[in-house]
Amino acid sequence: MTKEYGVTHFTELHRTLHKNFLIWRCQMPTAGSTYWNMVHGLYAEEAPQDEEGMQTMRNLARNMAWMMRCFAEGKKHGIPYPQTETNACTNFIKRDDQQR
Repeated sequence: MTKEYGVTHFTELHRTLHKNFLIWRCQMPTAGSTYWNMVHGLYAEEAPQDEEGMQTMRNLARNMAWMMRCFAEGKKHGIPYPQTETNACTNFIKRDDQQR
């Protein structure tokens, strides 16, 4: 994604979301943060100068750690993961048979 004048371009966002669609289909929980999870700099050494990006990444790291602790506690106390339904298949074609 590119960021110009504080705006992340929608086309880049759309490509990123589309590319990661399989993650959503697999029901992978994802941690959020306070802004786009990225740091900007022309060279790697410049990235730490992006204060907003670094702050966002620190918040992301804390949120990820919190989620992992929650999963570990749930597993320890026998809380099962949600059951996944997989029978529905929408193709917008009405059929009399049960083919999918």
